[in-house]
Order: sequence, then C-alpha cells, then structure tokens
Amino acid sequence: MVYCCDSLPDHALPTAQKLERWLSRVDKPGQVFKTQVIDALNAFWHIASSEGLNAAFQQVDKRVAPVEFVFIGRMAHIQVTLISDVCSVQVLFFSSYEITPTKNKH
Repeated sequence: MVYCCDSLPDHALPTAQKLERWLSRVDKPGQVFKTQVIDALNAFWHIASSEGLNAAFQQVDKRVAPVEFVFIGRMAHIQVTLISDVCSVQVLFFSSYEITPTKNKH
C-alpha cells in the first residue's frame, strides 16, 4: 500500500522486483509522506472500527483481500492528502481575510 501511495500520481503495479527495489532504496521517504501514510492508516482504522462507518467491513461476510486493502489504503491516502490541501487553502484564506470587530448596537 505504501509503495502504491509513494508512486502517486502514477499507477504503480507492485511486483516482487519493484517492491524489493523500493524497499532497498537509499533515499528514505520524507517526513511529510510518512505523516500522510500514518494519517491514511488512522483514517482506515477509524472507518473500519466505527459503528455507522464500517458497513463494508461488518455487512460483508468475506475478509478484505490484500488487493482491497491496498486499494482502500491508497484511496484513504489520496483523501487525507486532498483534505489537507483543502484545509491549507481555507486556513490561508481565513488568515489573509481581514476581520474587523463590530460594535454591539444593543
């Protein structure tokens, strides 16, 4: 899952050779990427363990297949990244917007 997230926006096919090369590479993932992966796994855990959100895990009789785990994890990573991007733009907007205090007319 992490390999697929690291290859974004490209669509990587995780073969044994590619994973071995990726795992033994010299340059390590940056802290931002590590945090995004942790956030994605936390989102995945929250969805899977929260009543009202976990129907896909509770109402389906089969276990999550490895390919489904990778797909869900990659989707969570993309969503967490998008949410962070949207939030950062909103924070920039609010912090650059000049707020003037109003007087209470009562």
